[in-house]
This record gives sequence, C-alpha cells and structure tokens, in this order.
Amino acid sequence: MTDTPIIVWFRRDLRAADNPALSEAVKSGRPVIPVYILETDAARPLGAASLWWLHYTLESLTQDLHNLGLTLSLFKGNAGNILERLTSQTGAETVLWNRRYAADAMDRDTAIKEALTLRGLAVKSFKASLLFEPWEIKNGSGGYYKVFSPFWRAAQRQSPPARPLSVPSGARAFDGAVDGVPLSALNLRPKRPDWGRKMRPYWNPGATGAQDALEAFLSGPVGAYGTDRDRPAIDGTSKLSPHLAFGEIS
Repeated sequence: MTDTPIIVWFRRDLRAADNPALSEAVKSGRPVIPVYILETDAARPLGAASLWWLHYTLESLTQDLHNLGLTLSLFKGNAGNILERLTSQTGAETVLWNRRYAADAMDRDTAIKEALTLRGLAVKSFKASLLFEPWEIKNGSGGYYKVFSPFWRAAQRQSPPARPLSVPSGARAFDGAVDGVPLSALNLRPKRPDWGRKMRPYWNPGATGAQDALEAFLSGPVGAYGTDRDRPAIDGTSKLSPHLAFGEIS
C-alpha cells in the first residue's frame, strides 16, 4: 500500500507552502502525483488576463514542485474524466484536493467525489483558502450572518486558526508514466497581439512573487493603507489580489 500513489489535484491553491492537500500526500510516505487541470466545463471560464497569469504561476509552481523532487502534470478537459483515467493508468487509490467555494465549482467537486468514491477510491478535501469554513460560524438562530460586523465579532470569538504549514520535505515522486501535456499546449498566453509582454515588468505571478508583494506591503504601505488606497498615484495597496485569487499565498 505504501507504493500506491496519491494524486494531489491543484486548483486555486498554486503553492507548495501551507498547502494541506500536498502536505498530507507527502506525509503519507507514498508516491505523489501533482496534477493541474484546465477545466473546459467551468461555468465561468477564465478571462484572457487570468489565463496569462495562470501560465506564469504554473511555470512557477512547476519549479517549486521540482525543488521538492515532484513533477507537475498538466491537463486540459473535463476534470472528472481526466481523474478517472489517471487513477486507472497510475493505480492511484487516493485523490486529495483543497476545497473551493464557488457554487458551480462545489457542484463539480461533489459530482467528481461521488464518481471516484463509487469506483472505490478514497477522496479527501481540505481547508486551504479561508481562516474559517462558511459553516463554522453561524448566528444565534443557526443561520449565516448577512452583515459583516456581527460576523467579525463572532469570528474573533473562535479558536485561533491553525498556523501555516511549511513546505513539505521528503516527498516521493511517482516513477510511472503520466500522460500530461506541456504548458505551451494549454495556449494560455496571448499571441497576436502579445499584449501580455506589457504586464510582465509589473507583475510576478507565483508564490515567490506573492511573498515579495506581501513583504513590500508590510514594510511600509500598510501603515497608510486607510487613506492611500484611494489615491491611484500612490503605491498604497498590497497588490496581492491576483496572488490570492490563484492561491499562491494562503
């Protein structure tokens, strides 16, 4: 059983640090197959700028996983079909992922989990994007808060969130064949015209870029954020939004 591989399905958690699904897979001592699938059946496909960003963060994640001794396999298509094929090809009996919360994504995840479970596979999901799950904080009548201030007071009464996980060490790579595609085959970057080249000097997609942006923000701009965020001529915001959207930082 220790040689049965585990598939880690990356989605909006494109980082190695503080990644519960990846950490759980490495901790098991079993071979790990990291996978990213560009889903073609999503209700809201990514826009052109997001696809441009995705290209470079996948490039960054590939390198970060390579540093751990792992290879990120890329796919494009229906995630359920691809995962079923992968488990058959590799002999994987476990699939791990971190949860996402958009309604259509949750519906797809539920359907995929049910299909894999019916085939006898173990499927486990983790909290990786939020301090608290939506169902962990409810009002006095058992429902969900609709106003931020009382929600925030209730959140402050909860136990502190778990400390961030370090980048896992001691990962075992899967030594079998995985029929992924090269990053270029996903066709994520614009070509005619290549407007993306104008963005590259200003943005650094990936976990390293996210950490650099956080440190730059905390080293000064955060102190005047309350006023400077409304002044476009001043570098007064964190610039973390795209990094957070792709889960390059938790």
